[in-house]
Amino acid sequence: MRFKHLAVIVVVFSLLILVNIGQFGAVAANSKVTIDCWRWLDEPSKPLFDELVEDFNKTHPDIKVEVQIVPWDSAYQKLIIGIAAGSPPVVSYVHVNWLGALVKMGALQPLDEYMEVWPGAYDIQEEIWDLLKVKGTEKKYLLPTGVVTLYLYYRKDWFQQEGLTPPTNYKEFLEAAKTLTKDTDSDGRIDQWGYGLRGARGGHDMWNTFVKFFNRDGSINTDKTAVVKATKWYADLFRKWKVCPPSAPSDGFIQFISDFEVGRTAMIIHHIKSSLRMIEALDGKVSAAVVPEGVNGGYTSCVPEGYSILKGASGEKIKAGFKFIAWLAEHKQRDRWCKEVGVVPVLKSVAKLPYYQQDPFQKASIESMKYAGHLPVVPETGSFIEDVWFTTFGRLLLGEITAEEAVETFYKHYGVARQ
Repeated sequence: MRFKHLAVIVVVFSLLILVNIGQFGAVAANSKVTIDCWRWLDEPSKPLFDELVEDFNKTHPDIKVEVQIVPWDSAYQKLIIGIAAGSPPVVSYVHVNWLGALVKMGALQPLDEYMEVWPGAYDIQEEIWDLLKVKGTEKKYLLPTGVVTLYLYYRKDWFQQEGLTPPTNYKEFLEAAKTLTKDTDSDGRIDQWGYGLRGARGGHDMWNTFVKFFNRDGSINTDKTAVVKATKWYADLFRKWKVCPPSAPSDGFIQFISDFEVGRTAMIIHHIKSSLRMIEALDGKVSAAVVPEGVNGGYTSCVPEGYSILKGASGEKIKAGFKFIAWLAEHKQRDRWCKEVGVVPVLKSVAKLPYYQQDPFQKASIESMKYAGHLPVVPETGSFIEDVWFTTFGRLLLGEITAEEAVETFYKHYGVARQ
């Protein structure tokens, strides 16, 4: 009998152990850290980002990344609303021009302690870190994964037909734009324009290419006379010389890119992310060159891109979030992304590969870096690009205000004394 009782006890004890193991296994299975990531995509229909996230989730079974694709036009507003509501994502793609405002809000998690132990940090080009410095702090708030530099797209076939070469300065640019603005079907109406002016949101970078309100180091040009003169010149491309489509005051990204693709415009200023769709649409008829030198000297916008971690998340989510963005920033993923999407690499090891040394659009990006600059990384810049610039410049294009009044609005926004 004793043996029978002992056998029963052993069986019961064994069952209890198995139950506990099962419960522990369930707890372990439920211990996977889930993080959400918000980001915009220039080409949302392309599956590459989804594929990368799927690869990460498969190779990191302790983390699950859930992605929400946000339209570019509403990305900043959505992030600000999420922060204000106390429900931001763990990870977000962040534009460098938002950094100043987000840091001032206390919305971003400093990444320094994670960067210090991540080997990939030493592969990032030093000058990229310089472009990400937020005034008043030395902390790092964004992990860069790529950089875009504006350059000139032009219709190579039309330039050849007219015996033109890519313009190197604003005077040559205007003359080329005049030559290439024409009535192509002889119906008495202009149907081809020399320049696609982006007057809506995002057009500040093209404006500053010719105006240089922002200096290359991110400071503001206090020579008001020079800034007003250049702003008037740029607005006159539409108002006086009429080398831009009539829709220019309201043209944003989709409109001015589409106009170039379908042959309504001969030149636009944009970056390498548009190169793949341009090649596909124009089949050898498009080429790229360094941006023309502007009225007040050479400038082109150089914009690092990358990911930030939002404050408010738990420690384990922050660690998981950094593991995810660091993985995205590694050599293999960056090489694939830069080639398939069209981005200039920030990693030294990727930039040395033959492809990036030979591709004409990569080359135009790299050569335009001689003019490269960045906007002030201060709180005022976020609202400048998201509201102040295009509402003010649109009024200038429509003749509601003068160039001097427009520029005065810009100075007041930044609270800068001018000469």
